[in-house]
Amino acid sequence: MKEQHDWITRGDLSLFYKLHQEDKGNWYTNKFHLTSYAGALYDPNGLIYYKGWYYIFFQNCPFSDERLIPSWGLYMTTDFIHYDYQGLTITPSCQYDKDGAYSGHAFIEAGQLYFYYSGLVQLQEELETTFVMKAQLNLKKQTTRKTMLFGQDLSVYSGYFHDPMIFEKNGGHYMLNGAQSKHKKGLISLYGAEDRKLMVWHSVHPLEWPNLSHLEPLRVEAPGYIKDNGNDNEYLYFSTVAKTKGLEGRKTWYQKGKFNKIMEFESHGPLKLFDKGLDFYAPQFFQNCPNQNITLGWLGNPASKISKTLPNNWLSQLSLPREVTWVNGVMYQQPANQLKKLRVKTLSWGKKITYPNGLIEIKVDQIEKDDFFLKIHNSKHEALQVTYQKGLLEINRTDMTLKDAFNLPPLQKIAIDKINNLRLLVDRSCLEIFINDGEHSVSVLFYVLNHTTIETDLTGGEAYQLKGFSLQEENTLFLNSLNH
Repeated sequence: MKEQHDWITRGDLSLFYKLHQEDKGNWYTNKFHLTSYAGALYDPNGLIYYKGWYYIFFQNCPFSDERLIPSWGLYMTTDFIHYDYQGLTITPSCQYDKDGAYSGHAFIEAGQLYFYYSGLVQLQEELETTFVMKAQLNLKKQTTRKTMLFGQDLSVYSGYFHDPMIFEKNGGHYMLNGAQSKHKKGLISLYGAEDRKLMVWHSVHPLEWPNLSHLEPLRVEAPGYIKDNGNDNEYLYFSTVAKTKGLEGRKTWYQKGKFNKIMEFESHGPLKLFDKGLDFYAPQFFQNCPNQNITLGWLGNPASKISKTLPNNWLSQLSLPREVTWVNGVMYQQPANQLKKLRVKTLSWGKKITYPNGLIEIKVDQIEKDDFFLKIHNSKHEALQVTYQKGLLEINRTDMTLKDAFNLPPLQKIAIDKINNLRLLVDRSCLEIFINDGEHSVSVLFYVLNHTTIETDLTGGEAYQLKGFSLQEENTLFLNSLNH
C-alpha cells in the first residue's frame, strides 16, 4: 500500500496491475456491474453520450479502499455490454487539486467536450477548500489540460463545495454545486456564466425550498438537473448527509419543480427517494443522450466501511445503467433495454431455480399474492432473503457468508403498499430490484459465497442465466497539465 496518495506517476502503473491481478481471484467481484481496475470506486462522474460513445467516468482511489486523493477513471461503451477501460484521466496534479480530483459533470460547448470537477486542497487537518476546475481530454494523446475557474467563497460556505453540474436555462448557462453553509446547513449553490466560453462565473444565490429545509441536511452532494423531454417538467436530484448516523443518514432524492425567471426553484410536489435501498448514492444522468434518459449511481454508501470486511480490501461498483421515464412527476426506472443482451439462457421456473455462475435475472409480470419470498443461497444455505408481507418489503442479511452489523444492516424494511410485478438482476455481490414497472427501485449489497440457487413461492415467472460484461482494459495514466 502506497504511503502517500498524491500525484500519481507512470511508475505506479505496475502497482495498479499487481492489485488488479490480486482481485481476479475474488469470487465476490461483480461481473455485470462496473468496478475499478484497482482500488476504491465511488461516484459516477462526467456521464455523457458523445460521437457514438457513452463516457462513464468514476471516482477512483487506486491505492486505497478509502476516499483518499481520488482521480477519475474512464470506461467507454457503445452498447452497455462491451466496455473499454481507458485508464486514469484526471488526476491530482497541480496546486488547485493536489488533494483530490473530486466529482463533476460533462458539458458540450461549441461541439467540444469539457469536464467540470472539484479540486480539493487541504488547508489544515479539518479545514479544506475547493476550486472549480475545467478540463479537456485528448484520448489519442492521453493528455488532460486543466483550467482553474474560481475558488469557493469561504465567507459563505464551509470547506464543502463540490460536484459542479452545468445546465442551460432562460437563455443562460448555470452551475450547481453541492455545498454546506458556514452554519453547517446543507444547500445547493447556483452560479451563472458571464461569457460564452463559460470561463467567468458569478454567484447567483443558494437554492432553498421548503422540502429541502425539512430534511435539515448537514451537506448536499452531487446535485443535478434534468428535464422531462415529453413536457416542461423539470427535476433536481441530489444526495444528502443528514444528522442521522449510519447508513440511513445518506440518501438520494429527486424533486419535481421549475426554475422561474429569476432562477429560484419552485417545488411542485413532495421529495421522493431516488432508490429505496441503503446501497445507492450520487447518481448522474447521461448528458446529450439520444432518445433515452439513462442514469447510473454508485452502489455503495459513504457512511459504510464495508471494504474492511472484504477480501482484498476493495470491492465497489456502479449500478446498472437504468432507463428513466416520468409518469405524473414520478420517476420510473428499469434496466436499460440494451442489457437484455446479457441473457444467455432461459432457465426453468419452479420453487427452486439453479444457476451455475452467480448471475441471474428474475422477472415476474403479475403477482397475485399479498405476501411472498425469494431466497438466494449457496450449498451451505448461507443466504440473502427478500420477503414481502403486510405492505413491507424486508431485506434480510442475517444468514450471509460475510456479516457486518453496521455496514450491512441485517434487516431493512421498506413500505410499499402493493407489489404487482418485479424484476431482479443478481450479480456476485449485489442485486437491483425494480418493482411495479420501476416505480420503486431497491439496491442491495450482499455477500453469499458461491450462491447458485433461488427459492421462491412466486409462480408464473421468467428466469434467465446472465453473462458478464466484456472488458478491454488499458492500464494507463493521462498526462495532466495546467493552463496558465
